Amino acid sequence: MLPSITGAFLASNDQNDVKGFKIPVPASVEGTTDDGQRFKERAKISFISHIGAIINLENQAGMGTRIRLAIALPPGLSDNKKLSLIIKGEVVDSKRDSDAACLTRTAVRFENRYVVEETES
Repeated sequence: MLPSITGAFLASNDQNDVKGFKIPVPASVEGTTDDGQRFKERAKISFISHIGAIINLENQAGMGTRIRLAIALPPGLSDNKKLSLIIKGEVVDSKRDSDAACLTRTAVRFENRYVVEETES
């Protein structure tokens, strides 16, 4: 569970209780909206730790929805191949962000595994 990332975390915007990184990381996000429609969008991860992340999404992902994040890795990690870190998780909280035009701050709890895969050019 993400006690510090859900509820009060989204309300207070305070990440001090969870050790992680407050940096804008671009990612490709796939999931399902509240009304059951599949979506895929480019988004920014505003906070990430070993247990989860806060992502600013254009789409409203439903509670309990499985999310797939793909984060591009630097090309220097392996023979200049395009690699992505794939992390799956579950939406545990979301809130419309009044500071960002029509974005939803979405809290995702990560599964315990991840995959690095080659992406197409």
